[in-house]
Amino acid sequence: ELAEKLNVSDKTVSKWEKETGMPDITQIVHLCRVLEISADELFGILGTNADEEVEKFLKETEAYSNSKVDADDEEKYDNVYKKCLEQLKLYPNNTKLLVYTIGYAYHYAFKYGRMGKTKEAKEAFEEIKREANLIIQYSKNVDDIMTAHMWLVRTYCEFQMFEEAKKEALFFPKAPDYTEGNQLAWIYWCQKDWDSEIKAHCENFANILTSIEHELIMLGNAYRWKKQYKEALDTYETFVKIVKSVYGNEENTPLLNAWY
Repeated sequence: ELAEKLNVSDKTVSKWEKETGMPDITQIVHLCRVLEISADELFGILGTNADEEVEKFLKETEAYSNSKVDADDEEKYDNVYKKCLEQLKLYPNNTKLLVYTIGYAYHYAFKYGRMGKTKEAKEAFEEIKREANLIIQYSKNVDDIMTAHMWLVRTYCEFQMFEEAKKEALFFPKAPDYTEGNQLAWIYWCQKDWDSEIKAHCENFANILTSIEHELIMLGNAYRWKKQYKEALDTYETFVKIVKSVYGNEENTPLLNAWY
């Protein structure tokens, strides 16, 4: 009956039902009129809010990633990545979803590249570039944009494309004072709001300490790879000395990361 009203064959409608085919775009208006529904109803998006739907999806996938299910971590990561790709078909311009997906895309490319499965790795590589370029082009959030550049650096390195990686690295600032906390402290200084300035400096310094910690740990690890264990230990202890020299034995001393 539907085929007759749309002037198509019953085999065509059968393909739609079996999800082996989709209506041509020129048939959408006629299909809506025959079914007496709107295009939003036809596509299943009536009454939905994109941001709310994405937030719901992210919470569900985070819960799945952290859950104890039969799938191992590697399989869970693959599943989340595939679910993310499905969501991007619905919300292709949602930068929060793009930023979330790109990390799983890198893990996917890394995993299959190391396994020698070049087809899967290449597909993920192209997806990373696509997502990163969308984030860089359309996001107004500096953190999102720099995150996209960071994943491009890592991806290019993974695929031995070091010159491309270096070009992406040039987008990162050399000076450590281009931060939100630094700029807020300047504003409070101009307002002569010294208490707020002190607080902003402390918070900013805590963030800088995190960066220093990361760099010293990576430096220490590099010494370890060379089996220069004394230099590695000295490097690790340097960070502890820096924290103590600034904070002493105050109770609000930032916690040291335990992963090293």
